[in-house]
Amino acid sequence: MGLQLESPSRNGGDMSQTEHAKSGVGGEEPADAVAFASEDGRIDDHGNPIDASSDIDFDCPHCGHQLVINVRGAGLTVVCTECGEPIQVPIPDGLEIADLDETPEQMFAQIVRLRSALSHADERIVDLEHAVANLMERRTTLERARLASLHRSVEMGNLLHTVLKNQNEITIVVQRIMALLAEEEK
Repeated sequence: MGLQLESPSRNGGDMSQTEHAKSGVGGEEPADAVAFASEDGRIDDHGNPIDASSDIDFDCPHCGHQLVINVRGAGLTVVCTECGEPIQVPIPDGLEIADLDETPEQMFAQIVRLRSALSHADERIVDLEHAVANLMERRTTLERARLASLHRSVEMGNLLHTVLKNQNEITIVVQRIMALLAEEEK
């Protein structure tokens, strides 16, 4: 499960991280987004109820920007979304970090999900490596074609220069012939 540091919504009300996930604010809905039960009875990705105090609202000590993070982020060092400075998420009064520990079943389920995600990521890496290899091969082919075209262009430029030089010589010879013909007619 990923923790996401957010700024409160700008539409007047402060939305919790879970409300952001539900409403789709901030992009696509993550795979581990929360599901909602009846009325305000929210549940997390493990089916456990979430109450309104499940988010920690705090201000960045560097810039004063108000930030929101899920209670599971308590005690972590995160980067402020506004100023980029590292800050430690405060631990709410009465909360013990051990209270956030998951049951063995939840941990096993998370391990299974992570292994599946890792497997998909490994497959994607292989696909991307093949794509990079194909692109590198294509780049080499195109570079060879570009160099061949450049050599042909230089060769054609040299031939054109020779043709222009010969044309100038022909023009001079034709002018001499015309001058000689003009003298003979006189």
